Amino acid sequence: MRPIRLSLTAAGVTDPVITDHYRGPFNVGVGVTLSGTATYSVEYTYDDVFSSAFNPATAQWFAMSAFPAGTATSKDGAITTPVMAIRLNAATLTGTLTMTVLQAGMPGL
Repeated sequence: MRPIRLSLTAAGVTDPVITDHYRGPFNVGVGVTLSGTATYSVEYTYDDVFSSAFNPATAQWFAMSAFPAGTATSKDGAITTPVMAIRLNAATLTGTLTMTVLQAGMPGL
């Protein structure tokens, strides 16, 4: 998987980045760069993003511990257990916030 980059220039959430939860080992690197000031978190979900009933607004999202709510600087972290999708959630933002997601491992069969 090539790096996926999503940016925000105002408070809100990005579209979910869907991961390949069949990859083994499951390793996803996430980096967030901040140019300006922000209160943000990086979140993941176990909800089935392929279900016709999936709605990102009502899905159950969990904050990554490497990006605690209120993070105000550029940071990076990793997810080593399978998740379905990852998103960037900015409560406040002045400037630009960019999330880069890179998944390693062999594609699922």
